[in-house]
Amino acid sequence: MKLRTTVLLLLICAGLGGYLYFFDQKLPTTEEWQKKIKLVFDLKSSDVEKLQFQTAGSKIVCERKENTRQWWIIQPLNVKADKSAIDALLSQLESLEKRSDLGKVPFSDYGLQSPQNEILFWVKGKQQSLSFGNKAAVGRQQYATTGDGTVFLVDERSVAVFKKELFDLRDKTLLEAFVGQVTEITVKKNGGVVVNCKKDDKGNWRIEQPVSYRGDQNRIEDLIRECTDLKVSEFVMEQAADLASLGLEPPEGEVLLWREGQTEPQHLLIGKNPEGKESFYAKLENQPNVVLVGANAKNILQKEMIVLRNKQE
Repeated sequence: MKLRTTVLLLLICAGLGGYLYFFDQKLPTTEEWQKKIKLVFDLKSSDVEKLQFQTAGSKIVCERKENTRQWWIIQPLNVKADKSAIDALLSQLESLEKRSDLGKVPFSDYGLQSPQNEILFWVKGKQQSLSFGNKAAVGRQQYATTGDGTVFLVDERSVAVFKKELFDLRDKTLLEAFVGQVTEITVKKNGGVVVNCKKDDKGNWRIEQPVSYRGDQNRIEDLIRECTDLKVSEFVMEQAADLASLGLEPPEGEVLLWREGQTEPQHLLIGKNPEGKESFYAKLENQPNVVLVGANAKNILQKEMIVLRNKQE
């Protein structure tokens, strides 16, 4: 009887010990608890559905397209957002830590009654906010609140991440493609074809115009990379009334880029060089807005066929 009781007790202890062991494995460590306590928000950046940035004189609203990772600016303009810029901002929001918690104190004492910089965001339809007030007298810190009545300090450098202008959040990509996706590229200058290159079924590049030659794989890929690396340096106007005055009608230069699976090319028009600037007017053929791009646009238009030709032919 005693032996059976002893065995039973041992089995119970073993079972309890096993349960406690596996349960303990799921519990956060002290360090993880401490870090979680310091975080301003308990959230996953991927769950944020909408963002609103408010400063003294402006409001910008961004929304994530349903069931995608792409963001869109919906106010003050309806344009594509810079996904990498918003991802970086959300990552900062997720990891933002409190330096010190002052508790429930008057907002007016810390510049939080009418904050100059505020971000609102929505997770599963629920709105949350983060407002920034005055800089602290000592240390690189700034007062902040989530609107729950408490005031705390955050690293002053993190505040700059949340102070965004429309340009910061707007997508600046013109020609969207990875080098390996491109099957054909044409560069024109003053209406004439400077060079046209096509990729054959085996993945080899060939120059088709102005004369047929084998292409230099590396140099043609470098040209494609130069074209896809062109970024907007300034949004000049949302609707141009006189494209001719900007050298865009007819264009002084053009880049046409065909991507695998596309029947129509992405078509970039390049215009004049504004006086006093090293940039050039540009626009996508199917878009109304005019932008400025960097001086490397000129390098693209100056490419010669001889540079792209395979010298071993």
